[in-house]
Amino acid sequence: MTLKRLFSPLDSKRSSRRGLWAVLILALALRVPVAAAIALEPERAITGSDAEQYLALANNLADEGVFSRESAPPYTPEVFRTPGYPAFLLPFVLIFGERPLLPIVIAQVIVSVLTVWGTICLARRLFDERIGLWAGLLIAVMPITILMTGAIYAETVFAALLVGAGWLLVDSLERDRFALSAAAGLVLGIAALVRPIGLPMIALWAILPLTKRSLPVLAGLGGRFKFAVLQRCQQRSPPIRYPARRGTGEALRTGRSAPADRRQLAGQRRRDGCAACDRREPGGVCVV
Repeated sequence: MTLKRLFSPLDSKRSSRRGLWAVLILALALRVPVAAAIALEPERAITGSDAEQYLALANNLADEGVFSRESAPPYTPEVFRTPGYPAFLLPFVLIFGERPLLPIVIAQVIVSVLTVWGTICLARRLFDERIGLWAGLLIAVMPITILMTGAIYAETVFAALLVGAGWLLVDSLERDRFALSAAAGLVLGIAALVRPIGLPMIALWAILPLTKRSLPVLAGLGGRFKFAVLQRCQQRSPPIRYPARRGTGEALRTGRSAPADRRQLAGQRRRDGCAACDRREPGGVCVV
């Protein structure tokens, strides 16, 4: 199987549907063992101080209604952690108690599989069916995306928000809908609240107009720009005058047939006032 065959479009929608389900089932199968390991030993989800800080922020939001890591008053407002991921943890704390590690991991497994599905859909719209499946497969088997589903970290939710914002942005470009563009901006803003690194990563979406499906649009815009520049230059530049020295040039300038005799040509040029070059003596005699 050649590389061209690997990245060529699929033959039918049935093949595309089968490939989609195969990638999603593989993604789920790779993440279920992580959730099973957390079910046997929930504290494995606490892999560092970041996880403890996120849980403390979520618990204080649930119990005291303050965004702080302090365990007792006075609660100093948190200025280092952003509130996006603690807000994601808040419903689990309210429903399951102070350390709902297993429910959080199960939810992150679902979010991660949905991210794989969103990646496939986004790459399909930007390229084609086969590229979409390959992109989804890459996210499905990437070790970091698998392991992060079993940790109390913001990366899984952040990746899902980025993919969702990309899908909304592409949809807004194709359908020319301002509401979808605004929704994409809102989701990107939420992603920045989950992980502040999302702010500089927003600039990466500038590559979307450079994808294969957008090239005809860009070519059309380039053609319009070139035409506008040429038209503007013609309006600002003086007209070019060509002296009609031969019968053929005179015919092209006036639209009349060229005289056969040079005497007739000279007389015609005197009658026209030598409109080609306007070089005449005061008496009206052409000097060319």
